[in-house]
Amino acid sequence: MQKEYQAFVNDLRTELLKKEEFREGKFRLSTLEGDSAELERLYLECGQKGAVSQVCSMEIGQLYHRYENIGDIGIIADGIVEELNKMDFSALGDIAADLTDYEKIRNRLFVRLLNHDRNKDSLGEAVYRVTGDIAQVLYVRAGVKDGVLTSAKIQKNLLKVWKKDEDEVFDNALLNTYFLTPPRVYKWEKMLCDSSYEGDNFMDLMRTGVLSKGPAGNCISTEGKTNGAVAVFLPGVLARISDLLESDLYLAFTSIHEVMVHAAGIVEPEHLEEVLNSTVDECTPEEELLSRNIYFYGRKEGQLICVRN
Repeated sequence: MQKEYQAFVNDLRTELLKKEEFREGKFRLSTLEGDSAELERLYLECGQKGAVSQVCSMEIGQLYHRYENIGDIGIIADGIVEELNKMDFSALGDIAADLTDYEKIRNRLFVRLLNHDRNKDSLGEAVYRVTGDIAQVLYVRAGVKDGVLTSAKIQKNLLKVWKKDEDEVFDNALLNTYFLTPPRVYKWEKMLCDSSYEGDNFMDLMRTGVLSKGPAGNCISTEGKTNGAVAVFLPGVLARISDLLESDLYLAFTSIHEVMVHAAGIVEPEHLEEVLNSTVDECTPEEELLSRNIYFYGRKEGQLICVRN
């Protein structure tokens, strides 16, 4: 297995170096960190703005699993170049000079969710919180190019430069995320019949019947539905849902983009776990996997915990 994996890494590097973008120097492959065949990240130098180098890292393990399913190294390499070309690296360079000034970039901070166990090494010294196997990771928003958001993780050493408390910065980022991508509930019947449907605003205090108390649960995401599972970590969201449903809650994260939320008295976590695993296996791309665990929100305690893993 290790021999096949290392062969894939070598073949991928060779295939990427054939690409026009790499020959022209638009992207430059750096070596894997160290020389160990066990390493799982490939680093691409994507440009430089003044003294700031722009580096994109790719998780080789995920690419290898995709290759096992596809069997074509060229398709994998084409996909990498396509994704890199979508990113606005100039925007990252533009904000680099402002990173040391908290007041200049505070409104660009937001939170994105990653599976902690699968991304533990790449998180490194990034600023993040962990609940169960879900990491809430602090990012800075650079810009949007062709509908693709370019961003970068915030490192802990910046907190010292800013002279700011981590909780203060993180809470501000969660609030930014709320206004950038407001939480929404998506009803299947509306999604199937109306292509312009953008979800319902259950956080509106004037709306009380927008959530379902039935066993099918509620699909919670954000406006735009990209990285929408973060919705349930945003200020006041779980408290609002539990008030509307008059119940504790069970949550099943079907991908990074959405989460199914159920009234706790209606469903059993064991059944939810079976449905979640089936959904993930059949519908969720590996790179969009967030968690196979079931989470519980206690209305009285106001805390989200992992209960089935």
